[in-house]
Amino acid sequence: MPIKINKLLILCILLTSSVYSNCNKDNWKEYYNSNDRNMKDCNLSGVKFRSEIFQGANLEGANLSNADFKWANFSEANLKNANLIAVDLRETNLKRADFSGANLESADLKGANLEKAKLSNSNLYFAFLTNAKINMAQLESVDLRGADLTDAQLISSNLSRSNLSGANFHNANLNSSIINDSNLTGANFSSSNLTGVDFTGSNLDGVDLMYSIVLGAKFFEAKLYHVWITNSEFYGSDLKGSISMGLIGDPRSLPKGWYVENGIFKRH
Repeated sequence: MPIKINKLLILCILLTSSVYSNCNKDNWKEYYNSNDRNMKDCNLSGVKFRSEIFQGANLEGANLSNADFKWANFSEANLKNANLIAVDLRETNLKRADFSGANLESADLKGANLEKAKLSNSNLYFAFLTNAKINMAQLESVDLRGADLTDAQLISSNLSRSNLSGANFHNANLNSSIINDSNLTGANFSSSNLTGVDFTGSNLDGVDLMYSIVLGAKFFEAKLYHVWITNSEFYGSDLKGSISMGLIGDPRSLPKGWYVENGIFKRH
């Protein structure tokens, strides 16, 4: 009897693992409609599922590369370590979704709602995030090299220890965000709202801050080499401990007692 029970148990385990590994474009709704919405490792590569509902789905490790999910709902979904290369997520609901460790290289997230989403350790290399709402999001240790975040909202988001080199934040709102110990080399923050941003320990070499609002920002031990500061407003910012050289242009305002001389921030 014990032998028969063990054989039956093994058969059940094998069948269960087989079922979960076979989630695909034809049967995904069966998995989504299960009690735990378990679509782990599901293969949805290349599908066109516009306006579909994946709210709260477990898509950990799933393959959604090159798929079209425009207008879909992935709010509170688990997409940890998922493959989302070149996925179309325009104007999707991604609130509180977990993208930790996911690969979103070249993903199209224009107009997406990523408020309170978890994106730590994710790859957003050359992703398109124009007009995206990314407020109060977790973006620690994220690769945003070359990403386009024009007109995006990143209010009170955490981008610590991230790589933002070459990223475009033109006219973006990063009010009260944390961007410390990060690489911002060559990033474009022109006309952006950087009020209260914490740049402590970050590298801003070659960053464009022209016409930006940098009121009350923190720059302790930040490197500001060859930064464009024409018509930018630094009033109320903390420049103590910052390292500047080759600053380009004249700012509209500076903290009380500070001035620019020979391309360097100096204090009276």
